[in-house]
Amino acid sequence: MHSFSCHSFPCSRVMGCVCSNNIKVNPADLPNVLVLGLSGSGKTSLYYRLATGVFLTTQPTLGYNVQAVQLAKGLSVLLWDIGECTHWWYYYPSCQAILYLVDTTADPTAIQSAKQELQVCLEDPALPEHVPVIVVVNKTDSPRSLPTHRVVNKIVTAYMCRQRDIEVCGVSTVTGAGLETLVLKLRDLIRRNEGTMPKF
Repeated sequence: MHSFSCHSFPCSRVMGCVCSNNIKVNPADLPNVLVLGLSGSGKTSLYYRLATGVFLTTQPTLGYNVQAVQLAKGLSVLLWDIGECTHWWYYYPSCQAILYLVDTTADPTAIQSAKQELQVCLEDPALPEHVPVIVVVNKTDSPRSLPTHRVVNKIVTAYMCRQRDIEVCGVSTVTGAGLETLVLKLRDLIRRNEGTMPKF
């Protein structure tokens, strides 16, 4: 596995790990996809599941992890796992898509907090208007999980959808269910917005 210097990326001031799964392309040419969400929503599990194809037990991310990943034919991205305690806004200007994770087993208070954080994210002036968002409803394999549509109804508002492209996808990082659909949605959104994305 080839490692790239952190100084090649916009967040070199933050602790983290930068690596590649042997993609023969300059990481600076890849679209940046941020994996965001509250603590315990499964951000790092999704990051490693997409990067390695297997479920790994993880610890909360301090700072960030970033890896160049080929998710599907015609879709290679620079995938960023951003810790909850890190300033998300720092990464907004150069991102091309956001995967926002929500824990479908969370209690109503936590789901409300997830909604509030998503609203803050979408209203941040540092986030370009063209950047699409996929609300990833995670842990659908759990017996305690709520149906995806019920979680979405509690989090995504009509106002949010008027502002930018927002998609929804239920997944399980444990079983892998829904991940293929997630990747296809991400590919379509990135392609749809290619003409409006800045070059860095």
